[in-house]
Amino acid sequence: MKVFQKSFLVLLTIASLNYSALASVTNNEPSTSVSQELRKEITQLVKSPKLDDGDQLEARVSFIINDDQEIVVLYVDTDEDYIDNFIKRKLNYHRVKTNGVKSNSKYSIKIKFKSE
Repeated sequence: MKVFQKSFLVLLTIASLNYSALASVTNNEPSTSVSQELRKEITQLVKSPKLDDGDQLEARVSFIINDDQEIVVLYVDTDEDYIDNFIKRKLNYHRVKTNGVKSNSKYSIKIKFKSE
């Protein structure tokens, strides 16, 4: 009988540890609507670089939102130094207004620029 009780307690302990481990796992990915709102806000901030007529440029921007709800640009993937500096100047440490953004989550967006 004691063997049964010890086995039962061991199984109960393992089950409770597994349950608590699963319950503590959270999804760090921001929701789609928050990501879309954040994208709109960022595109408004970088909407008017000075480009030559007929220019079409692309950049992939990787960033996080810090605890103060500010954008911290990690990397700008582009061949144009002007666009790299422009994006960093416009975005770095700019406080976002979008609600529901998770701090320290990594984001990556692709931005296309066209001359008008």
